[in-house]
This record gives sequence, structure tokens and C-alpha cells, in this order.
Amino acid sequence: MYTAKQGFKTTDLLQFGLDHLKAARLLFEASYETFDSAGHLAHLGMELLLKAILLSANGEFPNEHDLLALVGAIRLQKPEFLKDTDLERIVEHFRPFAVIRYPDANGSKSVGSEDWEQIKRLREAIIEEMPQRLKNEIQRLDPTKKGGRILMEMPKG
Repeated sequence: MYTAKQGFKTTDLLQFGLDHLKAARLLFEASYETFDSAGHLAHLGMELLLKAILLSANGEFPNEHDLLALVGAIRLQKPEFLKDTDLERIVEHFRPFAVIRYPDANGSKSVGSEDWEQIKRLREAIIEEMPQRLKNEIQRLDPTKKGGRILMEMPKG
């Protein structure tokens, strides 16, 4: 388990998760050659949003990458979380995206441009079902600061 006492912050999980989802969108728009990376980043982004909910509720989140397991952990406190047949199907569809960053000798899960619409739907549903305090944190995110760093472009040379 990772805990707030160890220094993990919901704000960081939210920001990293949303940024991974933004990067995934850019990769989906770029080329079919980057779809595997886009799918993996989308999975990672959703995973971090779910972990932010758990950290906020429990002060900890598990070392777990399975979206269905994370949804299940949230449902222990909020039984109706993502309880929609279509959303459950989407979560199940994206579970294998956790490992598409590596080649698989048996063949990897296919990733296609049509996946982006489902990713957006799941992202929106996760955010919609978050506690209001996390939605407020998202509104206050500073795009120039991330994980204790200041982000900026540096001139070359």
C-alpha cells in the first residue's frame, strides 16, 4: 500500500492521471503507430484517477494496476461506483492496456482509434463520480507545477 503518510497526494495523482490522458489523446491523434503507447497511457491515467479516489477516502491506495480491482476497492465504500453495464464493459475492455507497453509473444490487445471515445466516456464518468473535494482539486490544478516541480520551456543553448 502507498499512503498519504508516505507523502502521496491526491493532487499529484489527479494531475499525473489527467496529464497521461492528455498525452494519450495526442498519441491517438498522431498516428496508428502510437496507438499502443496511447492505450497504455490512457490506462495509466484512469488508474491514477481511481487511486486518487482511494487515497482521498482511505489515506492509502494499493500497488495494483487492474482497473477492475481498483473499481472494486472503491465499491467497498461506494457500492454504486461506475455501476452501469456499459461503463463496466469499458473498464473490462481497458484492463489489458496495462501491459501493452511490452511486446507479447502471444499477441497483444488491439488498440484502435475508436478506443478514444470510450476512454473519454470512462474518464468523464470517473470524474463525475468523484467526491466534490477532488473535483475542486482538479479545478485548482496549476499546469505550471507538477509533482513538486515547476514546468517550463527552456531556451536552447
